[in-house]
Amino acid sequence: STFHKSINEFINCVACRDLSCIRLCPTGAMHMHFLGVPVVDPDECLGCGYCVDACRNHVPQLIDGKAVKCDMCVDRQLQGKAPYCVTACRRGRLKLIDGVLG
Repeated sequence: STFHKSINEFINCVACRDLSCIRLCPTGAMHMHFLGVPVVDPDECLGCGYCVDACRNHVPQLIDGKAVKCDMCVDRQLQGKAPYCVTACRRGRLKLIDGVLG
């Protein structure tokens, strides 16, 4: 048997101006959260990959037949907490400024 190591790398969404990932999603699974972050509702996602193909930055990925992308931990932000990547960064290099990771 041959095994291949698989790595899922999440690239931060820059919420580009045309938002083609949202515009081309046939079910509305990819939508704009009221915090200004494009997010995916996995229950609505068909796994068609239109959002993946539309994103020039290759942010959404299909994993197990569903589109996934970093949602900037919107659930944590609603609780007044920073995204996990910000709290986990040992050097303090990541910050959330006006809803944008930097």
